Formats: sequence, C-alpha cells, structure tokens
Amino acid sequence: MQKHLYIFLLMIGLLFMTFFLDLFFQQHKNIITFQSYVVSQQKIPKELLKEYHHGEENIRQKAAKDIIKATLKNLDYPQWLDYIDYISFMLYESNILPGDDLELIVVLNLSKDQSVIGIYRSVASEYIFSSKIENALPIEKLDFIAAPDLGYNFIISHQIIDERLGGFFIERFVKIYLYSGETWKELWKMIKYSEEIYKLQWQDPKAPENQWIKITENNLIQFHQDPRLHISVEINRKKFTTYKETIPYPNEFKLTDTTRFKEDFYWNPQYGQFILKEGLRKSSGEPVAILEDTQHAIETFMGFSLNNYKIISTEGKIEYIPKDRILLQAP
Repeated sequence: MQKHLYIFLLMIGLLFMTFFLDLFFQQHKNIITFQSYVVSQQKIPKELLKEYHHGEENIRQKAAKDIIKATLKNLDYPQWLDYIDYISFMLYESNILPGDDLELIVVLNLSKDQSVIGIYRSVASEYIFSSKIENALPIEKLDFIAAPDLGYNFIISHQIIDERLGGFFIERFVKIYLYSGETWKELWKMIKYSEEIYKLQWQDPKAPENQWIKITENNLIQFHQDPRLHISVEINRKKFTTYKETIPYPNEFKLTDTTRFKEDFYWNPQYGQFILKEGLRKSSGEPVAILEDTQHAIETFMGFSLNNYKIISTEGKIEYIPKDRILLQAP
C-alpha cells in the first residue's frame, strides 16, 4: 500500500514539474536566461562592446576580432574562423525581439556573395546568442522601424549583389525581416538600383546577333508611419540598346524606352505582410491580399508577358493567379 502511494505521489510531482517547466520555457526570455547558465556558447561581455566603441585602435581591433570569432562559433560557422581578418562586420542595437530590452545585432559580411546576421539577447552584463538570419547577400547597412502593435521593430536590410566582374549585373535592394512565431521571416523585397546588360538574342533567338540591351532601375523607397505604416515606392526604369560585336561600353547605348509609376505597400497585421490591396476570389469569395502585380515586374519591361497577382490567403498560402480572377476591394 505504501509503495503504491509513493508511486502515486511521485507521478503527481513529476506532472507538476513538467507543467511549470513548460510554462517557464514558453517565455522566450526565460529560455535565453536558462541558456546563459547551462548552454556552452560564446557570450559577448558588454565590457567588450565598450572596448570596441571607445578603446584605443589596437584595443578596438582585438575587440572586433573577439566579437567576430564568438559570433562565428555561435553560428556554427567554424570554416570561416581562418578568414577573420577578411570578414567585415557591423554592430547595431535595437529592440527586434519580444520584450523591452535592446538586442545586439552582429552583421558579418563573409564574402562577395554571403552575409549572416547574429542576434544576441541582453542578460545582466553579457549578450547571449539568441538567433540568426542566414542566406543574405552582402549587407551595406541596417535600419529599423516599429512594427505596429507588436512592441518591437522590423529589420530593414540594405543588400547588394555585384556581378560586374566577369558578368553584367549589379543590384542593390531592401529586404525586411520580422521575428514572428519563434523564427525570422522575410516579408518584403524591393530593388533600390539595378543595372543589367545582356544580348537580346539570349532572350529572343530571332534577334540580331550583335544587339545588346541595358536595363536600369532606380527607385525611391520611403517609409511612412502616419496614418498607418506603409512603404511608398517610386519606380523608374530605362531601356537602352546598341549594336556591337563585342561587349559595349556604357556610353555606347542609346535610350529606347522608359517607364515610371508608383506603388504603395501597407502593413496588414491580419496577413502579417506588406500588401498592395485586398480582394476576393471571384470563384469562392475567399478574402486574399495582393502582394505583387506582375504587370509591374521588371520582367514585363524586358518584354515578357505577365498578367498575374501574387496573393496570400488568410491561412498564409501564397500563389500566383490571373488578375481577372480577383475582385479588388476599395481601400
């Protein structure tokens, strides 16, 4: 009888322990605090940040290497440790996670086509590694803007892909990230500037063999918070052409076409996206949001025929659909 009672009490105790541990770990901040004591990782002392920002040059250089080394280890990127001297990095502080504290953001530009962001939580006198954003191209800078009703910020990342050495393409663009559902989500992308040179025959086999095309895009992107968060984009595209047997110089192209228009993207918390408009499927009446109008895509300006909407459902399903299948709603 006593043995059965002992087993019963033990099971009750285990159930209570499991319940309270589950409540504890449901709080992201508690997880970080727990990690700071039991998980083997490279912490960044706040004193090290002071040395980097205010120390003598030799102290600053050592602090920079220590921050990069710690972040590479936390990211599980050991293959890059031998290249610390060639890695450029940037530091930011902003509230980008749930809670009131400022997070430390470490940007590592690893190569001409790879970048990564490490995010650290503030715990006492240290920064504890929390999460990462991968698969980024080289980052030129970060900005931050408040996410309505969430109490923390979006990350606005300015990135670049430069293939002019051995290629004919450069693009600067903006990507917006938000921490949601215990993960980082890429919500929006827009070109700031791009230039591409190609033989028209690569697109149209019937075109003259010596005809070259240059497409440029130079856009003005502005963020507004009144009366609600939205992004206005003034899009400016130009098409140039020339005829030459070898790769042409920039001044050998002649302007043949231009287009200019404006798009406004509004933050919609229901869809968790920046959207152009809302609408309904004509076939079912299902509400959807418009993420992109492919008639405004650069591929259309290059000569391809596109006439779709990129839409998202309230369940988060994203797809392309012919524009005539959507009934747009008044804003």
